Amino acid sequence: MWSAADFFSYLSRHLPSLLDGDRQSRSIGENGEAYFPAIPDRFRGQEVPIWVDATGFESTIADQKQRVDGGSLYLAVRKKSGHVSGRVQDQDGNPISGAELSAAGVLTHSDGSGHFELIIPGDKLEQEMDLQAVAHGYKAQKYKVVPDANELTITLPTAP
Repeated sequence: MWSAADFFSYLSRHLPSLLDGDRQSRSIGENGEAYFPAIPDRFRGQEVPIWVDATGFESTIADQKQRVDGGSLYLAVRKKSGHVSGRVQDQDGNPISGAELSAAGVLTHSDGSGHFELIIPGDKLEQEMDLQAVAHGYKAQKYKVVPDANELTITLPTAP
C-alpha cells in the first residue's frame, strides 16, 4: 500500500479534459478526484470527452464522456492495477501446474504450462512486493518482485 507521502506526491499530476478545443487540467485531490469548476456555459447539456492523463491513475468510469449539467464537472479516479506474471518450473525447467502464487493478498494458480498472472489492485500496489510460490512436493519460495516488469521465472526446488 502506498504511504500518504507517496500518494500526495501524485497530487501534482494533472487530469486534462478536452472541451471543444478548450483544454483544461486539474490536480488529483487527496480523495482521488478532479474537480473542474467554471465550465463555459456553451457546454451545458452536452456530453464532453474527458480522460485521465496521470501516471499510475485511471478514471473510475469506463465511458470517456460525461454530461455537463451544471457549471462544474467531477471526475473520480483511482490508482491503476499492476501485473505480475511469469512461469513456475522445477529445477530441470519442467513446468509446474497448479502452483499457488500470492502477493498482497491476491492469489492465483499456474496453468498446465506453468504460466501465471496476478492482477494487483491499485490500492494494494507497491513499488516492490513479496511474492510467495507454493506447490505440492516442492519447497515454498519467496521472491521480491516489481509489478509491471518483465515476466518472472519461478524455480521451485523439490521438497526433501
